[in-house]
Amino acid sequence: MATHVIGIDLGGTNLRAGLFEGKSLVRSETIPSRLRPGTSRDAKALADIVEQLIRKLVAGSSWAPTGIAAIGVVASGPIDAASGVILNDFTLPDWSGVPWLGELGDRFGVPTPIENDAMGALIGEVGAGAARGADVAAMVTLGTGIGVAVHSSSTGPMRGTRGCHPEGGHVPIGLPPAGIQSVPDCYCGIRGCFESVASGEALHSLWTSPAGEIDWLGYGRAVLRGLQFVARAFGPDLIVIGGGVADRFDQFCDPVYEWFGGGPRHDWPMADEMGVPGGTRIVRAALDEPGLHGAAAIAYQASTAR
Repeated sequence: MATHVIGIDLGGTNLRAGLFEGKSLVRSETIPSRLRPGTSRDAKALADIVEQLIRKLVAGSSWAPTGIAAIGVVASGPIDAASGVILNDFTLPDWSGVPWLGELGDRFGVPTPIENDAMGALIGEVGAGAARGADVAAMVTLGTGIGVAVHSSSTGPMRGTRGCHPEGGHVPIGLPPAGIQSVPDCYCGIRGCFESVASGEALHSLWTSPAGEIDWLGYGRAVLRGLQFVARAFGPDLIVIGGGVADRFDQFCDPVYEWFGGGPRHDWPMADEMGVPGGTRIVRAALDEPGLHGAAAIAYQASTAR
């Protein structure tokens, strides 16, 4: 049986593909996820884009496409678990509502499982990163949007009805203080949800001055409000911080560590007095590409289930 899989991480900005042997990422390629003007949005056209990216990956290795056991995909949701169709007109408008994944699987003759990107990243961290050994782990991805995922060592990924993924980025956490630009209603219908005040988009639109100066303290406090919700709602052992904005975590971590404890400038732990049972640790994602690792993990699961 083939021991190689492809992991695909489809985000609001980039489409990444990685070639895996076991848990090792051998090589990867990245292209913009936004389509060029005039590009068709039918299943064939979208599958063409991903197929070309995969074949480019394989061409740079010693493998043949027939040596691929499965292609796993993580994408910003919501996702229809039954059909594998992405239902996200807001951050993935070019890829939403189109059954391209089945078309891709037919071309390679392999399973093509799909998972929410935050859960995919957490699955990667649970398997080979910062969440290894955790009883209950949560993940918060700070990127174009905000993703939240929870994983239990006994029951696996937390899911809602019909297999849907809980949208923790769209819970109300309150509006920022006066003095910054007003917060528009989020596409989810909630003004002041976690994503609308603390995503990468919000970092630029709400917390960056016309002169380009970023209010990192204010932004860190907004992130903290969302992390407090995750800690109190799910009581995880730890919350893994990932996503593109997390690369600059050191610049906005002070409010987070002051409440949770830990970090380079604070003693460890805890936040028990604030209502977090047993305390919850804040850790950085350990994997360079947790989304790709998560996509590879679900690909391996699908290949062994055949």
